[in-house]
Formats: sequence, C-alpha cells, structure tokens
Amino acid sequence: MSRYYAMDFIVESFDPTKEDAIKKVIADIWDCDDICVRNDRVLQIHAHGTDYLCGGCDEDDFCAEAVPKIWEANGKPCVVEVTATWLDDLPCEIHLFDPNDPDTLKMLNWKEDD
Repeated sequence: MSRYYAMDFIVESFDPTKEDAIKKVIADIWDCDDICVRNDRVLQIHAHGTDYLCGGCDEDDFCAEAVPKIWEANGKPCVVEVTATWLDDLPCEIHLFDPNDPDTLKMLNWKEDD
C-alpha cells in the first residue's frame, strides 16, 4: 500500500562545505520541488516535496533510512528535522456560504443595494 506524503526537511549544524552533497542526497531520497539554504539566525537547508511511501514503509522507516544518508553526506551527524504530513486523509472543514440563506447574509454583514 502506498501513501501520499508531504515531507519537509530542515538540516542544521552541518558542514557548509558539504551543502551541495546534502542537497543532492535529499533530492535523491525524496522528490523535492524546493531545496534552499536559509541563514536567518542559523544556517539551514530547507527542502519540501510530495511523493509516495511504498512497500509498507512508514514515516519511521523512511527517516531511519534518510537521516543516516544525510549524515554520511555531511561527514558526521548533524541536526535533521523531518516533518511528514500524510496527505491521503487530511482533516478538513467545509464552509458553505449560500446567498439564499438569510443567516449567511447576516453573518457576512451583507446588505443588498436598493
């Protein structure tokens, strides 16, 4: 069974000379549409992408394989945060605004022009 995920990676405390190698590893392990470096207060690599986890692999299995590859690219362990969001069944809230419903018009403070 495959499940559709958004994965967000944040890598920090890495060797800046290994930046390209780390970015390549992240791109190889997950289909990222955005990988960038930020240096607000701490130098970080940020990556985001959506793809499927397949073959019974769950988030823990994925991280157990991904993080050592990132550490290897860095030449030593570094801080890696992975946020996995399962996209197949997200909670949602439906908001319906019906112009034929007087309560909707009142809630939105809608006044008809004469």
